[in-house]
Amino acid sequence: MSAFIQDTRSATAAAAKATALQVVDMLTRPPSDEELDAARQLLLGRRDAASHDHRRLAMGLVERAAARMAPRQYSEFMEAADSDAAPDGSRGPPGVLRYLVETTDSAASAIHGTVVESGLALWHIYNMGYVFKTPTLCFGVDVKMPDAKRLASSLDFLLVSHEHVDHRSPRLLEAMLADGKPVITNWDERTIVPNGAQTCRFGDATVKITLGDHGLGRTDTVLMFQIECNCGLGDIVIYHTGDCVRPRKMRPDRPVTIFIPRLTPDPRVEREVRQVGAEYAFPSHAMELGHRRMPFGLRWPWSVVCDRFGVPAADGIDVLTWGERWGLPGSRLVTAD
Repeated sequence: MSAFIQDTRSATAAAAKATALQVVDMLTRPPSDEELDAARQLLLGRRDAASHDHRRLAMGLVERAAARMAPRQYSEFMEAADSDAAPDGSRGPPGVLRYLVETTDSAASAIHGTVVESGLALWHIYNMGYVFKTPTLCFGVDVKMPDAKRLASSLDFLLVSHEHVDHRSPRLLEAMLADGKPVITNWDERTIVPNGAQTCRFGDATVKITLGDHGLGRTDTVLMFQIECNCGLGDIVIYHTGDCVRPRKMRPDRPVTIFIPRLTPDPRVEREVRQVGAEYAFPSHAMELGHRRMPFGLRWPWSVVCDRFGVPAADGIDVLTWGERWGLPGSRLVTAD
């Protein structure tokens, strides 16, 4: 009997060790393209069709895929993807870059094909980049994505908070200017360059521009945008603060519907989000592949952002991943087949 018990214990220990090794392998190896495809389908699917736990698992797969991506690899890929000289196959790389291409491709197609009968739809493109669509307007803020120029035909105007490469797509800017469409920047004299606080009007949208601080010694180097428009469900206010890191500079003059702040290591960002008192807030600048990953850099994983803000939260704070669409409650959106 003692020999049997000993054999049983040995077998149990061996099985536990094998299981532990499988778990370690699952958590450390890069996910396969098939696993990333499944994550993409879940994250870009209906928000009410997946539990938050399932979303967190899918986010974790993408975060693992990005873990071995060096900032230089990403920068070289984006430079090629935004060039006429991009080599064949450059839009189909493996791993997290392939995931980025496919999610932003999906967003670009959806932006072109979605009709907003009333309300508002927004797409989180990448980093601080968003596209907003109402029944009368479509506009982008800080859009950065592979082959971004294809959005020029859909956008009525483009807002760029500052010149850093993770907030702008040069060929999209050129395409907008070539089409005679309004662009606001703080560096390119061919665009509207505000000299301090300024208000512009594009169609039925009013854009109020104020200046924010990018960090210590970089005062008034970021444009912040308060965008006011009527979407058929009443007036809405979108407040996008670019890379501003100074809460005291964030002072919208009307109640905010949608607030898009930049993440920072400063714990005050959580207070700042709640201080603005927006109906909905989407903390952004997560999963920036051009940054080194934590703890050595500021590549915030989506899962960390969820933990910081207690997502899913009851106070309208949420985290969107690349390519995701969100609709203002009550909106009527029609998507082409």
